[in-house]
Amino acid sequence: MFDADTYEGIYEKFFRKLSQPVTLKVNNGTGYTDYQSKAHVSKYTERDLVQNGPIELGDIKLIITAKDIPSAITRMDKGDRITVEGRNYAVIHWDANTASVGGDLIAVHVTVRG
Repeated sequence: MFDADTYEGIYEKFFRKLSQPVTLKVNNGTGYTDYQSKAHVSKYTERDLVQNGPIELGDIKLIITAKDIPSAITRMDKGDRITVEGRNYAVIHWDANTASVGGDLIAVHVTVRG
């Protein structure tokens, strides 16, 4: 089992260095509040799909390290958006559990659709 520092180093080396700029758009009730961030962006493949599961072919997976999550954001929900390469995507799932050790958040895995 990894400790938080080791896990964070792995994410830093393999995901954060390959990240690209994204805009996290949090629904504020009358529009969106924009936060600049970085995320590792990849596409789901057919083997990632589970029958009747939440992921659809064409969905995109983002990995945002804890260092790149603005302090004003604790989570994003279905009404929120993320802009990648000028295109807006709807947040489908915000997973803060997969990449956490104890109480230390290392990264979030986000599924977006658009």
